[in-house]
Amino acid sequence: MIRRLRANYSEYSVPVALFLNRDGRAISRAQLTRVFSETLRAAGVEGTGHWLRHTFAMTMLVRLQQQARETPNMNPLKIVQVLLGHSSIQSTSIYLRCVEMHAPELAESIDWLYGAWITDGR
Repeated sequence: MIRRLRANYSEYSVPVALFLNRDGRAISRAQLTRVFSETLRAAGVEGTGHWLRHTFAMTMLVRLQQQARETPNMNPLKIVQVLLGHSSIQSTSIYLRCVEMHAPELAESIDWLYGAWITDGR
């Protein structure tokens, strides 16, 4: 799609957004929220788009904590802070508490996902 737009419209520039519509334009936060909510409802699942952000943060934090065992100079919480765009580490530290409260479930889920989708060559 991007190639076609660039070829047909010399003035077209690719937006910095991650999600684009059919016309190659950025999808607004409101559009993304609406579509995500409709999808959850259709699947019979309760949730919001913001829950997706929390899920990403906790999953990433657990995974980075696992990697930090082998890379001691890594700061998982700081990495998640940067990824989420938090100006304060205190905002990000909330995820530490969530991870501590749900550590077994998160670790099991991540192990299953990585085991099911990423082979390690064994």
